[in-house]
Parts: sequence; structure tokens; C-alpha cells
Amino acid sequence: MDEVKYTIKIFYSEEDEGYIAVVPELPGCSAFGETPEEALKEVKVAIELWIEAAKKEGISFPICNPSPTKLKKGEIYTILGLVALGGKAKISDLIKILKYSKRYIRKILKNLVEKGIIVSSEKSVLPVGFSSLDKTERKTKEKTYTLQLGFDELLDMYPEILELAMRDFGIKNKKELLEYLEGIRNAVRKGG
Repeated sequence: MDEVKYTIKIFYSEEDEGYIAVVPELPGCSAFGETPEEALKEVKVAIELWIEAAKKEGISFPICNPSPTKLKKGEIYTILGLVALGGKAKISDLIKILKYSKRYIRKILKNLVEKGIIVSSEKSVLPVGFSSLDKTERKTKEKTYTLQLGFDELLDMYPEILELAMRDFGIKNKKELLEYLEGIRNAVRKGG
């Protein structure tokens, strides 16, 4: 596919037990994958096929979506927190490294899901002391948030991420930013 970009939204489907990727600008264009990455790969093929079929049938369709909106500072810090945590985290993990309130992080995560940057999935959590229970007896649902894009793709789409890191952390380039985030990851693993 050329440089044409469409909005791709990926979400976890309990019913399908996998990830669904949809393209809102192209009605009916969707794909399935066992991982967010697989769903993204499959939907890119589906976009090409959808466009090819639309052209053959003479159906008009949007050429591309507007360029992505700029990210806000809190969104950038949250994305960097997710990268530092390996691309996947729970709210409690993000609170530890970002020092934001739970309410604020939830708001940011909701915005990032709506922008198609991350996907959330819920996992049942067993009450302490129980090894297994019927699904109906499970106590809580714990959401995990996963980045849908690789680090290079994020920096390409949102140059303001690197700009903020340069300004706020004195980072000079992408390599230094990765080293900085790796340092955070190692500190978190050690419990610091």
C-alpha cells in the first residue's frame, strides 16, 4: 500500500478470543489476529483488498484520514511509561513510574485508546487464596494496556515524543531515549 493512512482501531474481543482491527473510514473493513500485531498486519492486507474491490465496483471512498492530532504532554509521558514497561502495563504499574493519579491516568489511557495508539484488554483476577473458580465467581477485572505501534512507528507518527524527551530529559536522539527508558525498566524490575 502507498503512503495512504487510515485510522485503525484494535480492540480485544472476549467473544472471538482475539484482537479485532477495524478501519472506520472503510465500512466493513476489519481483520482478526491472536495478537494486536497480527491484527494490524492482517488489517493492512484487508485495506488493500477493500480498496481494490471498491475501485472495481466504482465505489467512492476516502483517500486518507487527516494527519494524527498532536499528543499532549501527559499522553507522551504515558506512552513513554508503557515503552519503559515493555509496551504493556496495568494502571497500577503506570502510577508507580509516572506519579499521576489513577483518575488522570485512566483519562489519558482512554484518550490513547480512542486515538488507536493503545489497546486495552481485561483479565479476570482470582481472589487471594483461590487457585481456580468458575468465571462467574471471579472477583475483579484488571485491564492491561498495550501499545499498538512499535517505538520507531510512534516516533515517526508523533515527532513530539522525541521533542519532549529532548526538552524535558536532555535526550539528544532516539538511541539515548531508548537507553533512558531501558534504565527505567531495569529500575522497575529491581523494585526501585
